[in-house]
Amino acid sequence: MKQNAGFTLIELMIVVEIIGLLISIAVPNYLRTRVQSNEGAAVANLRAILDAELSFSAFNNGYALDFATLTEASPPYLNGKWDGPMNGYRYRIEGDVQSFRAYATPVEFGTTGWRGFFVDPTGIIRQRLNADADATSPPLGN
Repeated sequence: MKQNAGFTLIELMIVVEIIGLLISIAVPNYLRTRVQSNEGAAVANLRAILDAELSFSAFNNGYALDFATLTEASPPYLNGKWDGPMNGYRYRIEGDVQSFRAYATPVEFGTTGWRGFFVDPTGIIRQRLNADADATSPPLGN
């Protein structure tokens, strides 16, 4: 008599359950880590924008009003393309030649980032949970 070698249905179901359990533990941790990474990149990018604006102001007696002015200068004060999302955040600059405000806003709150960030010529990066940050938001780290 010939015996079939293989797994029983119960053994396969146990393996599937174990894989499901591992995925249910790993995926939330991965998503949390990805959001934290996006937020760290947003803060670093705002620091780069701040440095670029301060350098531009020192040489031109006023702040840049848009990213094109900072990226198309020769030599550029800021590198890269800033008109679309980067690492789950969108960036924008507002203001005039006397002052500027730079914002980093998640593409989707809760998915690509939890906090909005803001910086102005004071150099204080501010944050707000689940909303756009502004000059009244608490400083980063508080």
